[in-house]
Amino acid sequence: MIHFGSTTSGVASRERDAAGRFVAGTDLRTRYAQIATVLRAADSDEPQRVSTRAFDAARESAGQPSLPAAKNLAELLGMPWPAVKAVALDATRDEVRTYKSRHRRDPRPWRDADGAVLAVKRVAAALGEDRLAATTYDVFREDSPAATRELLPTSAQIVKLCGSWNEALSQAGLAPSLGGRKRTALPVIEAIGLFVRSQGRLPRRKELERFSKDPRWAFSLQRVSEKSWQQWLNEFERWWVGELDRWMPQGSQSACALVPVDADDIAELPRVMRAPKGWWNRERVIECVIRYLKQHPGVRSLHQRDYGTWAREQSAAGILTAASSTLTKYGTLEELEREARDRMAKRAG
Repeated sequence: MIHFGSTTSGVASRERDAAGRFVAGTDLRTRYAQIATVLRAADSDEPQRVSTRAFDAARESAGQPSLPAAKNLAELLGMPWPAVKAVALDATRDEVRTYKSRHRRDPRPWRDADGAVLAVKRVAAALGEDRLAATTYDVFREDSPAATRELLPTSAQIVKLCGSWNEALSQAGLAPSLGGRKRTALPVIEAIGLFVRSQGRLPRRKELERFSKDPRWAFSLQRVSEKSWQQWLNEFERWWVGELDRWMPQGSQSACALVPVDADDIAELPRVMRAPKGWWNRERVIECVIRYLKQHPGVRSLHQRDYGTWAREQSAAGILTAASSTLTKYGTLEELEREARDRMAKRAG
């Protein structure tokens, strides 16, 4: 496993705020402690839900009458009000490091295209590959230590910075991804071959169509109805046995759970940008929320705008993801987040 350097640095005794004034580290910690005191005075059960108006009204009773109003505090700290509350109430958070990270003058290395290309180069070198699929890159990133993961953009962010995954590969001096081939849909014969390689048996017509729409590897499929199913199977046999010299697999008469497709095979599939009609339900929406929370472990509460930005990045990379507007069809953001975190805790346990 490679490491791209430490994210820990010495805390300077003084920092400049957004307006150019100096802010002492001790002043920041004291200020956040005062904010936490008022939040808990306003609502001892759920201080993270305190509004700006409730906060302002509780300052005097909390013994902090000179504390600026909530909106002014958010402006001074350079953060939205929910983020101010999250920092103030999180005992594990270093307030000075949080302030520095939000007012860092030098952007993180991957905030531009050059940094994204550098990340691709380093991951490819670590894996010893001259060709790198976006899915392989993301798996490597997820398996890396937290300090390394912070310095690696997701494949979706790389696509956004460089224009396309293949453009990032080209700038990194790597061979283009097989997934970059332009094709309107996967031929039926190739789709049957993919099913056989991953499932170990022949599919039925409806099963192949369901297989192609699975969001874990969804791909567009040529019209199966152009020929009878037996004609497709006959053509597949001529290709599979005659040209590839392989044994013809047996079919299955009973419905079976689909085995995940290999990441390298997924990289070669045509991209699908939308889920099939009627696909999204509460179960699948919550799984999207879980994926979002796993990729953003610092998030304290689910916000539609932040989730929407992430969902668009995922879709741009060809990963089927429920849009932010879809979330509210299946419950409030608080309900969905609570259920998602409960599932994550059970899986971790």
